Amino acid sequence: MLTKLEVGTVAGSPVAVDDAYTIPEDSGPAVQASVLTNDGGTGLTAVLVNGTSVGSLVLNADGTFTYTPGADFSGTDIFSYQASDGLLASNVATVRVTVTPANDAPV
Repeated sequence: MLTKLEVGTVAGSPVAVDDAYTIPEDSGPAVQASVLTNDGGTGLTAVLVNGTSVGSLVLNADGTFTYTPGADFSGTDIFSYQASDGLLASNVATVRVTVTPANDAPV
């Protein structure tokens, strides 16, 4: 007996879209708009899949997040999440946080 299994997006499942934000170096914690704003679906909550590698991140269920860059870090840090409607989860979306460099005072 041959069984065929197709894996893909379930009709009606939420759709998460990648996001990008820019903050200045040494700015301290930065609260950003919801990552869910541009996602497709209703009654969505955000679920963290992978955290950042350089900064500190708190992702709230409503999609808002607080990102604190590492000390003297400039560059791009990423994290990923899924949107959930309580029944189905979306694809994994990537959020890029670009930390722009600041001139440091001479030592």
